[in-house]
Amino acid sequence: MWFIDAILVFAILIIATVFLSAGWFLAHRLSSEAEQPETLRWLTHWTIKGFAVPFAIWAITNAGWTGMFLPRLAFLRFTGLTGSGWAFEFLVVLAIGTFAIATYWCALTLGWCWSCNRANSKPRRVHTFAGFA
Repeated sequence: MWFIDAILVFAILIIATVFLSAGWFLAHRLSSEAEQPETLRWLTHWTIKGFAVPFAIWAITNAGWTGMFLPRLAFLRFTGLTGSGWAFEFLVVLAIGTFAIATYWCALTLGWCWSCNRANSKPRRVHTFAGFA
């Protein structure tokens, strides 16, 4: 069964990478040519603050290194991080956290870019798609 779990962990990490890449790509494409260097700087800082820091907090909390917080997921509390065989369980927890953080990060990034572009854009004529009917 560990093979199926490994495939699922790999798939979750690939999907999280797709969400991160989509956030970067679409935020970069939504900015104008003049704003692209500033957008890249903002995206770098936002990726650190919005993805890397929550990921580090998730990893440290679930590793049990703080001493004050128990691991968030029950199967890590049950297996513990003291004996053998905990590394794969920890990787599963990290993959779940990475997926959750990456999807929220992507949604917030695209929502923020869309709202900023919407506030700065001029009203446009709405095209009807009557020709497709």
